Amino acid sequence: MSEAVPGRVRQARGDLTRKRIVDSATNLIYEKGYAATTVDDVIRQADATKGSFYHHFSSKEELGRAVIDNASSYIAQRIGKVLDRERSSPLRRIEIILGEIQRIVESAGCERGCIIGNLALEMSQRYEEFRAGVAEVFKSWSSSIASQLDEMKAAGLLSADFDGNAYADFAIAAVEGGIMMSKLTRDPSPMRNSISFVLETLRNLSDR
Repeated sequence: MSEAVPGRVRQARGDLTRKRIVDSATNLIYEKGYAATTVDDVIRQADATKGSFYHHFSSKEELGRAVIDNASSYIAQRIGKVLDRERSSPLRRIEIILGEIQRIVESAGCERGCIIGNLALEMSQRYEEFRAGVAEVFKSWSSSIASQLDEMKAAGLLSADFDGNAYADFAIAAVEGGIMMSKLTRDPSPMRNSISFVLETLRNLSDR
């Protein structure tokens, strides 16, 4: 038992160090981009050693994948918590999903954009694993909206031939485009307008 406790302590410390490295990398990549962020930058901000970095990550690319996973999990948890608190209509849940994405971006500063979208633009042509990882995140967001649209169709709120998957993809593309415009203009209005348009279009379709 006495040997197991120190082992658990070391594991806990290792987990905290890994989290600190990933969190630091996330902030740096958000601010400077992936290419401009060096391993030394991450180590310095995380107050870690190079040995501890390479204990947890074999390369900068592996750290980049961890950043994608970390950001995706954070956003999913934020949305999940809000949805769990409010049992409501499918349309209202879509409003919650997009509204929470808006709040996350605005709380970080609209000039920083969406870290997933930023990585998609910067890295998708250079690293296949990054492209696939980011695409999977967008797919999960689209699927979460499509499932709500399916419920609306089942309830007769949308026509039987309504393509929920296509509309969900459009919604994510529109919102990410708005976020990119907000990043460029340093103004949240394009993102807010994109979300409003997606929701208003859906309300009009469901009212027919």
